[in-house]
Amino acid sequence: MTFLITCSGSKKIPNSQNKGSLNELYLNETLFEHRIKLIELSCIKLDWSKTLPAYELYSGPYSKIYKKISQANWKKNCVDIKILSALFGWIRHTDLIPYYDLKMTELKGNMRTPAHKYWLNTGSLLPVVKKNDIDLLSANYKKAIDPKGYILASKPEGFVYRDRGDCVGYWLENSLLNITCND
Repeated sequence: MTFLITCSGSKKIPNSQNKGSLNELYLNETLFEHRIKLIELSCIKLDWSKTLPAYELYSGPYSKIYKKISQANWKKNCVDIKILSALFGWIRHTDLIPYYDLKMTELKGNMRTPAHKYWLNTGSLLPVVKKNDIDLLSANYKKAIDPKGYILASKPEGFVYRDRGDCVGYWLENSLLNITCND
């Protein structure tokens, strides 16, 4: 089971010298080539010499989901959380990524379609989603996978989809607290 969440528009700017690489991000067969193309189209400059784990980068000052999750839960080695990034597609919550600014509904640089339509047209996001995954994606992010924004995986038990940010964070934190890892 994987928890599927959206990235955050509120990001920290990395000031550490953690080096990351596009090659080290979560990968499926076609995701890499689509990432490269979108980075080129968007004209976004990335500094891979200054990165943070995705969960830290997305916990900027106005983050609603990420700040609700304890460090201990983010660092559990048996937890699988995939984040849908407007620029990178699916990434692991622990992947080292640089600062960037792109929303799913945005056009930047030479993009001809917003990021969600770009990803939808590639068809590369859906194969990652499994029926037993827990879908906590917002409507704009679901549209990157399904044009009508339908629930893609399992509906979270006790969660109402009209709930936003804070509620997603609290729900996920409570779920993660119930997971015990065999270290």
